[in-house]
Amino acid sequence: MTLLESNGKNITQSKLLYKLKIISDGNLDKYKARIVAKGITRVYGLDFTDNFSPTPMVGGVRYVLIYILQHKLKQAQGDVSGACLNSTPSVTRWV
Repeated sequence: MTLLESNGKNITQSKLLYKLKIISDGNLDKYKARIVAKGITRVYGLDFTDNFSPTPMVGGVRYVLIYILQHKLKQAQGDVSGACLNSTPSVTRWV
């Protein structure tokens, strides 16, 4: 691993997480690994200026379901958790 100069920026610490994927009969299916940034080492104003963590309110979810039922619409499920993985970062992060 090569160490780079951070030019006065805070370097966010990270760690590697390892997981074994086991199938239903108990045999090993695959090894999984990912790198995770430790958010606790970030400094407000230097590494970030705001947090965004959307959580749906029960009333809003209920309203959407009632609207779908009243108008006899088809409902589908979507997953947007991968949206940040496919986006182009606008800032440089030092990890």
